Amino acid sequence: FFLMIRRPPRSTQSRSSAASDVYKRQVHGIVYSFSGKMAKMRISPEEEFQKLQTEFEKKAEIEKRVMERLQKAEGECFKDSRNDMEQFVGCMKKVTKSLKKAEKEFEYSIAYLESQTINCIKKADERTASRDDCKSSARKTFDVYLTQFLSKLHS
Repeated sequence: FFLMIRRPPRSTQSRSSAASDVYKRQVHGIVYSFSGKMAKMRISPEEEFQKLQTEFEKKAEIEKRVMERLQKAEGECFKDSRNDMEQFVGCMKKVTKSLKKAEKEFEYSIAYLESQTINCIKKADERTASRDDCKSSARKTFDVYLTQFLSKLHS
């Protein structure tokens, strides 16, 4: 867009004139406003991680995979129980206990990843470096954690 700044009259050459002061205030106000908008455009490290976490959730489909595993386990437990309800219930208890443990481990891993990523982003901001390396590293680490979690679901 085009910005118009009112200039002091040419007849006023003195730096201390009122017109010159008005001009300086206008320029300072515009620079301050612009820098404030730029600062607001950069999101916080925590918000940056939230965006990553949304990306991770879409990629992982954790709930869907856990439900698939539960359904598979239910079928296996039913087949193995041979119509013995107590055996079926015992089998399902073991499955759900194992799943809960795996989910908690995954949850703690993600909490650790969040802390690591936020710290990385803060350090990158201090060095005025790119946040992209931090996000790339977080994505790779998430893939490792997800693979570990999924392998525990299928065991």
